Amino acid sequence: MFFFLSLIDSQEDRDRFEKLYETYKNLMFYIAKKLLYNDTSLAEDAVHDAFLSIAKNMNRIEGEIGGSRVKAYVITVLKSRALNLLKKRNKIAKNEDSYDTEDSLDIEYELSYTYNYNEDIHNISKYVSALPDKLKTTLLLHVYYGMNEKEIAEALDISHANARKRMSRARAFLKSKFENEV
Repeated sequence: MFFFLSLIDSQEDRDRFEKLYETYKNLMFYIAKKLLYNDTSLAEDAVHDAFLSIAKNMNRIEGEIGGSRVKAYVITVLKSRALNLLKKRNKIAKNEDSYDTEDSLDIEYELSYTYNYNEDIHNISKYVSALPDKLKTTLLLHVYYGMNEKEIAEALDISHANARKRMSRARAFLKSKFENEV
């Protein structure tokens, strides 16, 4: 843990990271093992990579440690790292999104937290839920956590160009859905 703490500037963020680490380390390892076909070594690598990314972005994480907002962010980063490790090891299943969605993000809740409810919330939620997971995750990191494309690329371990393209595709998808509605 000392390595992770050395990446964090403020003492307040270090204290929050320690609490986050203790709160989520077991859950993260459990989820990583499920995603990585019970490969303990790969699961440990995924959790380590996720904590590394979280430590680098600790000053941007808002919300109470243990709250749904932080938990959603932690799980999103972990899933991205785990899937990237699978790809690197050529073990990816045909459908990379076949993991258990029990702990996945509840988009309707996230949107309701960010926006005031109005008559469009139902449609927004429906359209965002229809996005492919990669685009949905990218959009959520941008809208909910205020991350820019560079920060999203770092958090998801993808290229900046890939993050930009995912944002563009998510916007185009949502725009087409709203235009078709009118």
